[in-house]
Amino acid sequence: MPHKHVALPWYTFAEYRYARSRMCDAYLMPDTFYYWEQKMLSFEALLVGEGHEVSRIYIEIEQFIDWCKCLQKPADAVSRVEYSEILLASPQNSAIPC
Repeated sequence: MPHKHVALPWYTFAEYRYARSRMCDAYLMPDTFYYWEQKMLSFEALLVGEGHEVSRIYIEIEQFIDWCKCLQKPADAVSRVEYSEILLASPQNSAIPC
């Protein structure tokens, strides 16, 4: 498998609860930041172990929600990954215009 640069949507401890409250798939997200973080760190380690370059992309919640609304996308895992990939590819992880 070719190695690639992978964007992982990331949150801070302070923002995780709020982020989870705004997502339409919150029921699929771990209840606590610590559990979420452990899952993500394990996933990140797996990707790195496979030779991928991984970047943590910190999601600004309201900006993401606005982007979803503008493009009529659900605020879910698929959209979070897409949004993170766009940010990774944009200069200095700048805001994404609708």
